[in-house]
Amino acid sequence: MTGSSMRKAIVASLILLVIIVIIMLGWRIGTVQEQIEGPHLIYQDDGLTELRISIRGNNITPTYQTIAISEPSGQKIKVRIPGTRKNMIVDKMTDKQIPNERYPQPEKTLVLSDIEGDFEFMQNMLLKNEVIDKKYNWKYGQGHVVILGDVFDRGENVTECLWLIYKLENDARKQGGQVHFILGNHEIMALTGDYRYVDRKYKRLIKKLNIEYKDLYGANTEIGQWIRTKNSIEIIGNTLFAHGGISPQIMNSNLSITKMNDLIRKSIDSKEVQFEKNAQLVLGSDGPLWYRGYVEEPIDQSQVDSVLSKFDIQKIVIGHTLVDEVSSLYNNKVFAVDVRRKSNDYTLLIIEKDLFFTIDSQNSKIQL
Repeated sequence: MTGSSMRKAIVASLILLVIIVIIMLGWRIGTVQEQIEGPHLIYQDDGLTELRISIRGNNITPTYQTIAISEPSGQKIKVRIPGTRKNMIVDKMTDKQIPNERYPQPEKTLVLSDIEGDFEFMQNMLLKNEVIDKKYNWKYGQGHVVILGDVFDRGENVTECLWLIYKLENDARKQGGQVHFILGNHEIMALTGDYRYVDRKYKRLIKKLNIEYKDLYGANTEIGQWIRTKNSIEIIGNTLFAHGGISPQIMNSNLSITKMNDLIRKSIDSKEVQFEKNAQLVLGSDGPLWYRGYVEEPIDQSQVDSVLSKFDIQKIVIGHTLVDEVSSLYNNKVFAVDVRRKSNDYTLLIIEKDLFFTIDSQNSKIQL
């Protein structure tokens, strides 16, 4: 081969190599799955603005669409299921009201706690316990589901988790069931600008959009308005549900459940309320959002009994503080349900009338 022929062969080989690299890069780029964050429905003077954010690798692209509130298309909300190209169809609520604080005892109640943006976990728990079908439709009849706080932070699918809870709450009512979304400390943190535990995905998004994370769930958004109706303490039958629990300090304050719920809701958007003496107690480490004393610093049985007596209840269910399994404490009067996750191994709390059971990933059911 002459020198000229060799050079031509080398050039041809280099061109072929470049073409192969371009094809491979194009193939790799094409296989980066698009994530859709949202939708975030933002109320404005001319109607609703729907914000969806496309995430493909390092590319983040927001899309805004104005929807007139009167348009029928604005009543159906499409939410992309994480890791798929499928959508969950959510009916927009016709009204959003503060829930009751007390409910009669239902036939069955399933309790989930500290979901922390883990859509797959929540979906699997609801499917395995026949709360929903594969299309995310409610199938729990007149049963109740309690989401015991901390849907926000740590995970990357907070928005999808919120929309699923929103959907199920709306759908359950039509069948005589109920979904209870109890506020936890991470809801209040995220909505008031404390971003210590926000997932990296959301930090990237807000930097790109040049907004505050809390603005995605602000008082002018559909999800934000809905969250701002929620309680931090509710009683179902003879059981009190609170993310952290009722501390001796709260008992000494003589604050009612109504007052505590009201203070926490109002504190989300009011600095003035946050600095009130009672609000500082309720929002602090001894308040129902943060208290860990039942598990980490055991109190006297008499102090637990005084809570039961004051609120005319027999049991307390809490999340917030990690335990290795659903735990019965204080002579079967306090149940801790924030179970440390181990892949697909889990235990949940189910209440059937006034009997308490654990159920695990193998469907083994044990009475507590």
